[in-house]
Amino acid sequence: MKKKSLVTMTLGAAFLMAAFLPAQMEPAPYITIHYDRIDPAQSAAFEQNNKDWVEAFSAAKAGADFHWRGYQSGFTYAWVSDLPSYAFLDGNDAREKMLNEKMGEGKLEALEGGARGAIIEHHNEIWKHEPDLTYQPEGFSPEGMGAVEVTTVDIKPSMNKEYRELVKEAIAALKKIEAPINFLGNSTPYGEGSYTYVSWGKDRASLHSAPGMGKLLAEAVGEEKAQEMFAHYMNCVSNVAERDWRVRDDISYISDGEMMGEDKESME
Repeated sequence: MKKKSLVTMTLGAAFLMAAFLPAQMEPAPYITIHYDRIDPAQSAAFEQNNKDWVEAFSAAKAGADFHWRGYQSGFTYAWVSDLPSYAFLDGNDAREKMLNEKMGEGKLEALEGGARGAIIEHHNEIWKHEPDLTYQPEGFSPEGMGAVEVTTVDIKPSMNKEYRELVKEAIAALKKIEAPINFLGNSTPYGEGSYTYVSWGKDRASLHSAPGMGKLLAEAVGEEKAQEMFAHYMNCVSNVAERDWRVRDDISYISDGEMMGEDKESME
């Protein structure tokens, strides 16, 4: 099941991104995301298997190398882990060996097989955090937020530079009026879309009750300029898709442990 991929890809995992981090900490340079779409008829077994994973990792006191954060959208699940750098992947074998020693030989394999039959479709993505394409108002923290909207944007060929400049212009406008919205911007080195944006809300209702971008830009730069920016945006993009996710703390694993020594040193 997923955690084998989590271990081998460091998933051990919109969005989604700093959900379990204090407000003062920056998002990781990259995140890995593992998606599972499951058979609805086997959802109870799948849920129990994921709780078994959390219990087993907690009992073994697995460290920060194996953190994952869980999200759900209908019968699709997303598992998100921080990735400090691509070089981190080089230590996968050592981390998996350490994990087997902590958990006991065969435990990981048993967990992996626990709900394998429930998974209909599975794929992975890697996102790169883009600070210049991120807007969060002063004092914002995703801590305690229960709902996430992920917007995936495809950019037309040769329009990438223009698009990035437009987003930065929009962010500058939002800052002027201290707009009451938030989004964490990411490019997609591996996965669907050119960019993804993650927005947080306490719940789905509050997430979707925020003012629209058109209204906010009109307030910041005037109606005419806002319409000009929107037309420019439409010229840059070829497709936009949105999806809501629910934060699942109960099937997330976050420990107080530190990363293995050599990996920790590589981050300093």
